[in-house]
Amino acid sequence: MWNQSVGGASRSWRRVCAVSLAAALTLSPLTACRTSNSPPVYTPESTGSVVVVTPGPANTVGSISGTVSHEGAPLPGATILISSPVLQGTRVAVSNVNGDFTFRALPPGAYTIMIELEGMSTVTKVADVLAGYAVRVPTTLQLSSVAEAITVTAAAPAVLETTEIRAFLPSRNNAPVRRATRAPRNTAPMAVGPAVLQTPAAQSSYASALVQQLPPSRGAGPTTAPTTDACSCEKYARVEEGAFRRAAEEPISTFSIDTDRASFSNARRFIEFGSLPPVDAVRVEEMINYFDYGYPDPTDGRPFSITTEIADCPWSASHKLLRVGVQGKRVAREAIPPGNFVFLVDVSGSMQSADKLPLVQESLKKLVRQLRDDDRVAIVVYASAEGLVLPSTSGRDKWAIERAIDSLQAGGSTAGGAGILLAYRIAADNYLRDGNNRVILATDGDFNVGVSSTEQLQQLIEAKRKEGVFLSVLGVGTGNTNDAGMETLADKGNGQYSYLDSLDEAEKVLVREMAGTLLTIAKDVKIQIEFNPARVGAYRLVGYDNRILERKDFDDDTKDAGELGAGHSVTALYELVPPGGESEAGATGEAREEVPADERSGFDGATLARVKLRYKEPKADVSGLVETTVADSDASIFAASDDLRFASAVAQFGLLLRESQYQGSANWKSVIDLASSSSSLDTTGDRAQFVKLAKKAEELQARKIAQGNR
Repeated sequence: MWNQSVGGASRSWRRVCAVSLAAALTLSPLTACRTSNSPPVYTPESTGSVVVVTPGPANTVGSISGTVSHEGAPLPGATILISSPVLQGTRVAVSNVNGDFTFRALPPGAYTIMIELEGMSTVTKVADVLAGYAVRVPTTLQLSSVAEAITVTAAAPAVLETTEIRAFLPSRNNAPVRRATRAPRNTAPMAVGPAVLQTPAAQSSYASALVQQLPPSRGAGPTTAPTTDACSCEKYARVEEGAFRRAAEEPISTFSIDTDRASFSNARRFIEFGSLPPVDAVRVEEMINYFDYGYPDPTDGRPFSITTEIADCPWSASHKLLRVGVQGKRVAREAIPPGNFVFLVDVSGSMQSADKLPLVQESLKKLVRQLRDDDRVAIVVYASAEGLVLPSTSGRDKWAIERAIDSLQAGGSTAGGAGILLAYRIAADNYLRDGNNRVILATDGDFNVGVSSTEQLQQLIEAKRKEGVFLSVLGVGTGNTNDAGMETLADKGNGQYSYLDSLDEAEKVLVREMAGTLLTIAKDVKIQIEFNPARVGAYRLVGYDNRILERKDFDDDTKDAGELGAGHSVTALYELVPPGGESEAGATGEAREEVPADERSGFDGATLARVKLRYKEPKADVSGLVETTVADSDASIFAASDDLRFASAVAQFGLLLRESQYQGSANWKSVIDLASSSSSLDTTGDRAQFVKLAKKAEELQARKIAQGNR
């Protein structure tokens, strides 16, 4: 039983304290910034001084923060409880290794603050929280008479007790429980934020003030709009568009599949905030592959099916458009192998804004809620140093996993390489021989300390990939986004790179497409198409510009290529020029490599192309081969399937955003008309959202042209 507090207030009410983390409390961008323009110091009715400073841009809520110390030394593990008539229930925090604590997104009002630590005297303060202000409450605790010899030892914030400190945390049934978690040996303490807890009643009302500061849906976008200056600090790999190739000289086209979708959601971020994306941020194949095209499931025992279709090209009347679609087999949730996941979360200073770490926290919790009892999750963070926040934990203990996620706060530089090393070590320690072993990196890609070069990280990730641990990347943020680096890491890690611009996108990637995002069913997937020169004068692959392979790479099983996730599909579009139109299309007469006559296929009169696909099972080293042929067709684009019409609309969208030299007669009306006419079976709403986005992009481009003509 707990005794009465020093101030005479009963502690029995603490039995109803929080059973889950307050996501709301970690998402507000409020920070206590001390500047020369800060309001003066004032002292409300409390013990000690309270400093009020002007925080960030929010103006409807305030915050309380402070540092707990004893004789000048910080006290980690202290319990801080706040209550107020304006709150539903009581909120609880635990001071971190620096003695710091923070309560964010607090409604204005009078608050009672109680600070206590076993062996120390309890201190109670009161303070008024004003809208748009941060209240700072420094607190000094004194030894109590019953434990004068107590020794306080700093510990990592996620490790809430050591042999020297005991911290009370509420259990699931609201009863206080001692949790005796010890810091791992040889692991240095790590300075991240305290675990923040709140009651179910308070949790139910958390959305009102705070969720508005997150990008909650497509169309809402991140809280920070990308600007021209911000974009100049973002890193994108240069994309050189592939030219038309003469089928007579170079009939064979080879490329690696790409199942990333990051380019579309990243471009959407720019458009939603009123600017067109940088040209190199637009990868047309990722925009096309963002959408589902209803391809049939495989029926022959292979992990995928192949679908082909041909019709007129909507942006060049005399050309044709060939669609090649690959559908990965869909796997029921209960049939997915158990997962050994390590969440590797960037908590560096660059992750402080609401569209970064707070969005990552809410997104990862969406994934946690999908976990099964036999899935396991560990959490590693990195900033100025790396550290283990949560050891590998069963998916049945979702409360503990979410609590650890909500405890994270941003600050420090970015030791990304060291964090990845630790994450892989934890994954290896908990390796599941017949399971899905994967590190999920959440970051803005800003690696600047430690193993930071792309080449070093690439070599590390490739080595771990061969050991059976894959890497997926969740990119976030605006201003310093390293798109090029994140794409490279995911590619070399046999994983997918996704960009989260909203909670809706997190729902799509981590809930709707969870199996495809987390379960690889085929690796090193390559496509090779040989065109019949009697039917095709020249061809151009739309997109995949950084995925082109040499012809010899197709049969080389040591050559790395793309991965296919469960239920994911891949779509490739080829623009085809009829024989005789090569020069008009600008097709080069020089082949990238000569194809000997005896290695060319023989075609019958009606065959337009032969499609080959190579793939490996996830743990195999030898590839399998699938082949099919494509018959020629003179179908109009308006007679084509809804899916081909929609894919052609998205391709035009990408060509226009790239200001491509190959856009032909592509225009926004064609994009919108084709997409609108092919959205009748839009069960997810993704296609309707695309139409709205295209209309907004049309307005932005018209404005840009008008400004350029002034």
